[in-house]
Amino acid sequence: MKQDKLDEHGNKIGEEENKHIIDIIPVIVLENGTSYEFIVNKKANSSLSTDVIKTYETASKFLFLGNKLLSNTETCIYVSNILGGEYEMYSPQYELIKTIPVSKVHDLVLDGQMDWQTNTKTYRCAQRPEQISYILGTRLEPRKEYSITIPATLEDIYGNKLGKDVSFKVKTVDIAPKDIYLYSSLNKPVQIIPSNLPIVLNLMSINTDRANVEVCEMDATGYRDYLSKNYQSNYNPVCTKNIKKAIPLKNHFWNITPNKFDVEKDILGAASNSPFLLVRASVGAFNSVSNGYMDTEREFLHVFIRSNLALVLENANNTKILFAPSFDGKTMPADLTFDTYVSNYLGVLEPKAFSIKWNATKNYYEVTDRENKLELLIAKNNQFFGVLNKGSDQVSNYDFKYIAGQDSYTKDYLYLYSDRPLYRAGDTVFFKGLLRQFNFDGYKSSPTKSGKLKVLDENQNILTEMDIKTDKNSNFSGSFVLPKDMPLGHYRFDFYAGIESIPVYNNGEFDVLAYKKPTFKVNIAADKNDVSIGDTAQISLSSEYYFGGRLVNADYNYSVLRQSYFFNAKDYGDYQFGKGSDYFNCIYWGSCAYGDNLVLSSTGRLDDA
Repeated sequence: MKQDKLDEHGNKIGEEENKHIIDIIPVIVLENGTSYEFIVNKKANSSLSTDVIKTYETASKFLFLGNKLLSNTETCIYVSNILGGEYEMYSPQYELIKTIPVSKVHDLVLDGQMDWQTNTKTYRCAQRPEQISYILGTRLEPRKEYSITIPATLEDIYGNKLGKDVSFKVKTVDIAPKDIYLYSSLNKPVQIIPSNLPIVLNLMSINTDRANVEVCEMDATGYRDYLSKNYQSNYNPVCTKNIKKAIPLKNHFWNITPNKFDVEKDILGAASNSPFLLVRASVGAFNSVSNGYMDTEREFLHVFIRSNLALVLENANNTKILFAPSFDGKTMPADLTFDTYVSNYLGVLEPKAFSIKWNATKNYYEVTDRENKLELLIAKNNQFFGVLNKGSDQVSNYDFKYIAGQDSYTKDYLYLYSDRPLYRAGDTVFFKGLLRQFNFDGYKSSPTKSGKLKVLDENQNILTEMDIKTDKNSNFSGSFVLPKDMPLGHYRFDFYAGIESIPVYNNGEFDVLAYKKPTFKVNIAADKNDVSIGDTAQISLSSEYYFGGRLVNADYNYSVLRQSYFFNAKDYGDYQFGKGSDYFNCIYWGSCAYGDNLVLSSTGRLDDA
């Protein structure tokens, strides 16, 4: 058969150079590592002037040739041939490799790092003649014996399988310093803490059973020094009192482990009268990077400010207004005094007075700062205390529970539900809509009385549309029949409010697929809903037919998955339960990167008891 001929980079060769390619399948199994001659007799093709003889050698037999433990995270695997996979450097077959006791195997990479300047390769594994080395990525606990099994189904690049399981044992060593981590559960460097609450910190540790913690009590001078110098090499805080302590940590090897402690109770031993507390922790020395900066994977630093004022500065060009209510909103102190600071040309904060006057009519302070130089403000009287750092204390519409980015002319949001998430062509779809309007006290009924509801496929084609009228509670419901010959796929609702057809955001969607209704269901129950790392949970499983009766003597497969968990702590927006933009996207946009990860899978059989 005729095929396009490709060069070594996968590019098609021009037609004038193209040849006819014929696949030849031997009728016998060829021996590995053997030279063969392939002969095309001139009698088979009259255009040949002589016999065509090609010599080639078959691939070596695929063998496992040895292993060598480098560390608890790396083991050298020696084989005779390059492993199969889409990419030569990386083999996805690591998922087939198992350990006893069970541990994480996360990659299998061809050994050898190329230096293109010198055109030389460096290797992690000791090189052996006629052997190819791979690095197996693992997470093994220290000072343990493990059995690692390479499965019979492991394939080389030629499609040859190993043919039999190969197991070997390794004895692990101590955890390497590079595999020890320490993080904080807090996201912001400076935390404003209500005066009546404890200062609780969660140390998130991996592979360590202790941390060095330092608590520095500071006054305003120390806090200004922190703001001016904390980014510098070998930063050390200016403290009025300094306590250092090594604290024990729970250690579940290779699992990030929470360790909660109370700063005053567990470190200082008593309540602190200082309004500023700097807390830093490390698995070793502080500023441990060679250039004198923090190693952000093994140490952290936070400043806690005790406050009972919710200071907000409206920093417009033509007016600067300072709102200074108490945290509970019940008091608006009119007799506050202010310490104010600006940055000099070296970035150091220094005192500078500004005119700040109380407006008794509007219950806020008016700030005179025509050159916009104010950087730090400390407000206080004999009852209240608060700090505002213009460089970091920012507010946005998220702080007021309003979702930005919605460009609808209305403030409506439609909560739209169908009776099922999945249908077959020809089914009837029942739906219900709750139309609500946002305001800063929550949500209320929408003034919208009518609209147009459309159902669209993934290509924006309209499946159906209908006129909608809301009831007195700003709700509506209805149904429609899916055509029997409709395309399968994902469908969504669009809603347009009023005669102006203003688009309104909604969450309605469903799928149409060709599926067979199940005859039985599976019930899974756990003895507890929440567990901590190291706890045990009992899981029970049963199955029953929808028409009645238990399903017994049936084989089953089960898997245990883990996901990221995103939690919004109401009224404590400074605490972030999740990392980076993943947390923000989940809490505010509903787009949650849960990231299913397989913990274990197995099989079983339902009994008849």
